[in-house]
Amino acid sequence: MSDSSADQPAIQILPIRDIGFDLAEYLKPADKLRPNFNNHFYLCLPLVAGNTLGWTLYNPYEFTVSWRGGGDPSAVEVECENPRWVASWFGYGTFTIRPPFFVRTSPGVDLQVRPVPNYPRPGILTLEGVVETDWLQAGFTLNFMLLMPLVRFTFPVGEPLVQFVPYPRHYIENFRAEIVTAGAQYEREMANYETWLRRRSEAQQNQQVQLDYLRGIKLDGEHFRDHQKSFAPPPFTQRPASADAPESPPTDGDNAPTTH
Repeated sequence: MSDSSADQPAIQILPIRDIGFDLAEYLKPADKLRPNFNNHFYLCLPLVAGNTLGWTLYNPYEFTVSWRGGGDPSAVEVECENPRWVASWFGYGTFTIRPPFFVRTSPGVDLQVRPVPNYPRPGILTLEGVVETDWLQAGFTLNFMLLMPLVRFTFPVGEPLVQFVPYPRHYIENFRAEIVTAGAQYEREMANYETWLRRRSEAQQNQQVQLDYLRGIKLDGEHFRDHQKSFAPPPFTQRPASADAPESPPTDGDNAPTTH
């Protein structure tokens, strides 16, 4: 990581080789749009926020996978114009993509590799993981599990694959987790809830949509100043190689998995 931006967290993508496609075209800030959403869904702010958290990796090569059933890796058949892009390594109906790039995050920042939010893919489970990309000196894999034997699934070019979300290490461990059932705070929260419930019922009776949360408006009419309707991660920009790049990126001569 560069000292010139020490106060700003960073995520760097370093291609391991001439990967054959433009990373900036296939790794983009997450989009709020979903093919299965109508306009009503976009009024639900939690859904929109979930859609836009992180960066989405899109598929650069069309491929087709199928599973005959059973646990042997050979039971998964893969057809792809680029045989290096996707393979069957781990068995049990899984297939694996090994991204041809190296990821580096700021010290203390992991990378959550997760399914694309609210993007259904019937018959296929995207396996989720967290990788310590601030120190890892190897690649990592993207893994998917086929749930329906004897069915062919085709991933076209441009299909969303996974979402990358940086995650501060030890963040969740530092929370104080409590269940509150009494006291001044409890009574205040319950009173607020009753007010909200009454207003929601009135809006429904008048066939209106209650949009206070969407607009960041509290029960007393005050606007919550730090209200965020969606996330806006920056696009990846090209930067020349520098001395602070990872010292030993993995070579592409090894066709075996590294970490998963």
